Amino acid sequence: MKKLLILCLLLLQGTTVLATDYTYSFQLGTINHHETIYEDEDFMYHYFDVTATNGNLQKIFHATINPLSLNYELVLHDVYPAYGEYASGTVLEIAQDFEEKTGRKVYAAVNGDFFWNHQPIDSYVKNNHVWHQGHRLDKVSFGFNNLSEAVIGRMQAEAAILVSDTSFKVNKHDGQIPYKGEISVFRPGQVMNTVETSKYLIKATSETIENQYALPLEGHMVFEEGQPLFQTEVITVPEGYFGIAINGMAGDTDKNEAFYDVLEPDLFIQVLNQPINDFYGMQWVIGGNNILVENGIVMPYELKTSSSGQYWAPRTTIGLLENGHFFITVIDGRNTQHSVGITVPQQAQLAADLGATLALELDGGGSSTFILRINDTLTLVNQPSDGTMRKVTNAVLIVEREEIIDDEPTHPIDPVDEPAVDPVNHSRPIIFFTVLTFSLLGLLVLTHFIIMKRKA
Repeated sequence: MKKLLILCLLLLQGTTVLATDYTYSFQLGTINHHETIYEDEDFMYHYFDVTATNGNLQKIFHATINPLSLNYELVLHDVYPAYGEYASGTVLEIAQDFEEKTGRKVYAAVNGDFFWNHQPIDSYVKNNHVWHQGHRLDKVSFGFNNLSEAVIGRMQAEAAILVSDTSFKVNKHDGQIPYKGEISVFRPGQVMNTVETSKYLIKATSETIENQYALPLEGHMVFEEGQPLFQTEVITVPEGYFGIAINGMAGDTDKNEAFYDVLEPDLFIQVLNQPINDFYGMQWVIGGNNILVENGIVMPYELKTSSSGQYWAPRTTIGLLENGHFFITVIDGRNTQHSVGITVPQQAQLAADLGATLALELDGGGSSTFILRINDTLTLVNQPSDGTMRKVTNAVLIVEREEIIDDEPTHPIDPVDEPAVDPVNHSRPIIFFTVLTFSLLGLLVLTHFIIMKRKA
């Protein structure tokens, strides 16, 4: 019996390693040294020292996070002073700013999107709010939420009203008259005068007023209990307020009633841009250049002059692994004594070798930076090729989770014009080794029982 217990313990230990560890092998070259730091099974950091097949030295910094963890989440952050205003900071400064503003720890961070004059080149979404929408057709974005969902491609967006964790699509702006079933937003001095229409005033916050009522709009609802669903009077939006009108003509009152049902006095309301189509429900979106891996397949390299992808250089990657975990990776470069760097095709192959099912090329070169929390201190672990940390437009952060995961992400509500479209879910939860463990344990116990019975 003692031998059986020892064997069971060894089996459990071995299976646990199989379930949580990954045997790495790179087409890039030979792994000379591999260090792993486990905060726990939901957050891991790996360092690889590699000699490439051509003899070049390569240093790789790689972190993974389980987005379903109760302890960690993946977010985006920056040091912009306000919506529509851009500023740059080093990855370390951006991580420190996040900690100062939220009171939550940052465990790892890398640089984000390509940028020009502090402004990201492609789309940028923070916490379901579109801060910047890219318009260059040669760029793509990586969208994700912390439910193990991710998508890659060109992002589109539309305005929505967010109220009580529910959102409603905005059809018209700047005082345009809403037609049957439509919602329109009005600014100061504009007149809400349509009949069979729900009309509301929202007292704007000081930030909204200072921003000259550009999106996002924020404020508190002017609403009284028992207020009728429709208002017949003409309402001119006063200074310091914005208005919302919902047309319910010809009995099309679904939106009127849905909006009315969530209202209460002084309720906080936002009007902001949100991702739609494939990016529908993606809470965070970061821009990049080449799609490296899609559906587990290394994508053909498309030469883009903006990335110099055919040359050895430092590179930064964001992606999703086959087990549903997200990852961030930095490869140092431009230093023959330390790390030469890789091309974009090599970057794609490396992402696949790391287990990616989806991966995007982020900004690289002198921007490539990896910050790691060591001994409770945010520490630069790579060697940026500029010799110092470059100021960048935004960063990808693995952080301490704020609260337990909600059941579902918030999606814009518009059953008539914009039905919900679920994003492509590339997650593949792995339960094989757990099932295998208990199956083998059961078999061993049964075998031991039969042997003891025969001896008796």
